[in-house]
Amino acid sequence: GVNLGEVIVDGDDIYGDGVNVAVRLESLAEPGGICVSESVRSAAGSSGSFDFEFLGERNVKNIAKPVRAYRVVAASKKAPVRLACPYPGMVPFGATTAKHFYGRTEEVERMVQLLRHQRFMMVIGPSGSGKSSLVYAGLVPELDNSRYFSDGYWLIRTMRPGSQPTKVLADIIGADEKTGEFEPGTVEALVKSIPPAERLLLLVVQFEVLFTQASREEQARFIAALQAFRVPENCALILTLRADFYPDLMTSYLWPVDASQRVEVAPLRGVALREAIERPAADVGVRIEDSLVNQLLADAADEPGALPLLQETMGLLWDDMEQR
Repeated sequence: GVNLGEVIVDGDDIYGDGVNVAVRLESLAEPGGICVSESVRSAAGSSGSFDFEFLGERNVKNIAKPVRAYRVVAASKKAPVRLACPYPGMVPFGATTAKHFYGRTEEVERMVQLLRHQRFMMVIGPSGSGKSSLVYAGLVPELDNSRYFSDGYWLIRTMRPGSQPTKVLADIIGADEKTGEFEPGTVEALVKSIPPAERLLLLVVQFEVLFTQASREEQARFIAALQAFRVPENCALILTLRADFYPDLMTSYLWPVDASQRVEVAPLRGVALREAIERPAADVGVRIEDSLVNQLLADAADEPGALPLLQETMGLLWDDMEQR
């Protein structure tokens, strides 16, 4: 029998309500079992290893009021509640996972500031550094909430080049799919068609695909279309590029790209990487042990392209998680 209450020690004697109720509860317990009072049940809260079966209010010897008694039983075999994993694995963070995106505060702030004063930007970094996540889950949500732009200011369109990028651009913007040229007023009409938008932002992610999948002629057409896209005042253009494609960029007609137009994304390290590991879990009430965090930081420190692999590892660990 277990009870929480006053216990008085007088020499070799122990008495008081704490002891008296516990003794009476013991008489209600099955052999080898445990019986507890309401005070113990409340203090114990929820547990994954045992439950409390209510036995009702019992009148017991020498106790003035009925005692609410509970039998301690093994926890029922219920399916555990599974928390949705906040780590996206090998795919970039996006609109639905942006709330769990951490570690790039400085880069996002710089990109927002650049968009206040210019209309072209290139986000360049090594493979696996998180360029797409930075744009999708960092910049785009920040533009929606930024104090620098009114609600709905940006009309955002996204594309990946592929082998026929000019056709893709034509489908989403309205350029001629053969030449990449814009009809007069095309962009203005698109922006006005979706109020309260004031400016169009085109995000071209994985721009390096242009150099690996499109023909030379198609590359030239698409780059010419992008150059034309930079002319209207109510248009802005952001490209993401893998750093190992710098030579292709420098030999294209997009070059030169001024240093003020380049956001260079280095691999996450230190405090920023720790945030990317710990804070998504903390968002859903899960704490990661310090020893595991330190091991992950050490493993990822000098590993090229480690971010997607780290996110995938976190997803696998999440699947194996037994307790919060």
